[in-house]
Amino acid sequence: MKAEDNFKDICKLTANVLGIAENNLYIQCRKPEFIIPRYVACMIARIEDGIKHSIIAKVLNKNRGTIYYYERKHTKYYKYWAEYFFI
Repeated sequence: MKAEDNFKDICKLTANVLGIAENNLYIQCRKPEFIIPRYVACMIARIEDGIKHSIIAKVLNKNRGTIYYYERKHTKYYKYWAEYFFI
């Protein structure tokens, strides 16, 4: 299975677990109800599956810098943002 397919499966799983529509992960919106699931899917892909930033960015229609940003902020968000922590 390709890394891109693995990430799409992670997105589907994240959407199912959080009870949101899968297309909410792909829309260009910065509201917390959309970005938190996107952060979660990206970090699962990076930490657990080792999927490259460029592949994640391609699937989400973002640039790699956004994925680097998510990764850099993950520890802070996990520690101090209750909404992020409890997902």
